[in-house]
Amino acid sequence: MRPIENERHDGRRLDIPQREGPWDRPGTLYFYGGREKDLSSFAPTPGLWLPESWFGHPRPSPLVEVPTNEHWFHASKGTNREDFFWVLAAPTPAQAKRRGRKIALRPDWEEVKVSVMRFANRGKFSLPRYRETLPATGDRVLVEDSPTDYAWGGRDGSGGYGGMNLLGIALMEVRAELAHAAA
Repeated sequence: MRPIENERHDGRRLDIPQREGPWDRPGTLYFYGGREKDLSSFAPTPGLWLPESWFGHPRPSPLVEVPTNEHWFHASKGTNREDFFWVLAAPTPAQAKRRGRKIALRPDWEEVKVSVMRFANRGKFSLPRYRETLPATGDRVLVEDSPTDYAWGGRDGSGGYGGMNLLGIALMEVRAELAHAAA
């Protein structure tokens, strides 16, 4: 593991370990629906903070009903509020993902997408329903076990676990922040 700097929502920096693949180590916690579904971006997450505008900076503003992190993540890809709320209104997380593929991407999306996911998970795991979920995973490596998403999941398409696991890493980063805040 090598330390990386992690920007925090309060402007302070926190060094946390970045876990690199392969992701098939003993003790790894895999999630993709099923028993560990609360770690998934498809889990219900009403009431996440909505930045005033993702077209500038992520500044917390009043809460809006956000069905899931998946909805919020894909809505944040947009360049205007109309697209943002159109994606949020999708009836399911899968439909929000499809809608997110139909809107114009903000020009800096590749640079900010992991920060957007980290921000969403900070909101999600501050909700009473999920507050104990990440701490309960201890220091286990977290891996999204998606059979098709090799960037956000830990699989690599050849049956192994050499994917990027961006969601698992974002969750482990938020877990480290929560542990640091509790200390």
